[in-house]
Amino acid sequence: MPRQAKPRWHDKRQRWYANIGERDENGRAREVFAPAEIGKADEGKAWDWMEGEIRRQAAGPCADGEATIAMVCEHYLAHAERLRNEGKLANSEYANKQIHLGIFSRALGARAVAGLEPDDMTAFGQRLEGTYSPTYARNVCASARAALNWAVRPAKLIPSNPTQGFRLPSVPQSPARFAERKEAAAFVAHWLRRFDRKSIRGRYDRYTLLLQRVLIRTGARPMELCRLKWIDIRWDGWTTSAGHVCAKGVIPYDRWKAGRKTRKPRTIYFTPSLTRALRRLAASPPSQEWVFIHRAGRGGEGADEPWESGSVLSKTTLRVRRELIGIQGELRERIKRKEKVTGREAWFAGVAVSDQGAEKLVNYRWRHTAISSLLMLGVDVPTVAELTGTSPEMIYKHYGHLLDSHLQTAAEKLVAGRVRSHPRPANTR
Repeated sequence: MPRQAKPRWHDKRQRWYANIGERDENGRAREVFAPAEIGKADEGKAWDWMEGEIRRQAAGPCADGEATIAMVCEHYLAHAERLRNEGKLANSEYANKQIHLGIFSRALGARAVAGLEPDDMTAFGQRLEGTYSPTYARNVCASARAALNWAVRPAKLIPSNPTQGFRLPSVPQSPARFAERKEAAAFVAHWLRRFDRKSIRGRYDRYTLLLQRVLIRTGARPMELCRLKWIDIRWDGWTTSAGHVCAKGVIPYDRWKAGRKTRKPRTIYFTPSLTRALRRLAASPPSQEWVFIHRAGRGGEGADEPWESGSVLSKTTLRVRRELIGIQGELRERIKRKEKVTGREAWFAGVAVSDQGAEKLVNYRWRHTAISSLLMLGVDVPTVAELTGTSPEMIYKHYGHLLDSHLQTAAEKLVAGRVRSHPRPANTR
């Protein structure tokens, strides 16, 4: 016999809750959380809230004119939690939704959805911009809009989204930035010398370093490699002009960014050196299914699992970047003091690697590096777009920038190849 529901205090969320939601396949009722305004000492108000919530559910939750923002956020998070438990939503994405909708609910949770207007959402976004960065404010508003759209369809909790037509806060366009080849070389060289190959951690670091090398050499998106499986690799995929047989990865269309739109698989061409490295890894793979896995997550949970997302991978490689920047700072101080440094150390000190703002070196910069390098080598834009899994329009919009040194070389070629309107007369005696 199930025990009688009663309000309980949740220490982590600092809110009252009761198991009065819909029941799962095991007969356990979902947790429903009370508004944050009910404090820990207000147990009487918590009982009143629970009894009112039970009556509201019996009458039909989220009936026309009765649904509040807090209720919609709560139902949407319950839906997101089920998706996470089924493996359809990454833990990091679920955590972001919790934080974003928590901000939304604290600001407008008591408001009835039917009374909400686009101007209310605009004012909410402007308040966020005064506290958070423009990008984060936009992400919070996007999560709020997603919850309201879900409540209309497929959940059918409310008849329509009253904020339809609301525009998300604009985000300033970041300056063109990509990691140069020398940054990639310094990053890889430092990673090679920082870990012990014989230790367990060093072995997993080797897998992650190979992933970084593939990003640099192929221009693939981090998420595409995070979800790459061994069955996706064709070992005799293509042959170079020098006769080297190389592998390629063929990812089904439903497992990469634009696949659902193009209905085409994503093909990643591995160079001869990357093919050899992958063959060595395949000889004793750490996972029979996934090519690239990580050692462990928080508390050891998630060991030998694929990366959840490219952002999680970036956080993991953050320590390598900061170690490299720290070493560069020490070397530059030694150079200022006119102490003796080797040629390699001087080269390390001269590579500009940033950890701040739009100049921060993250994994996605390697994609910019590969695409820009292909453009500098004279490869036509449609071929670059097909090779890297994007459209020519995106290449022109985001990846058309080139290195200053390459522009200077091109300018010199213009000078060398100038056409004279009056050719010099031939020397005559």
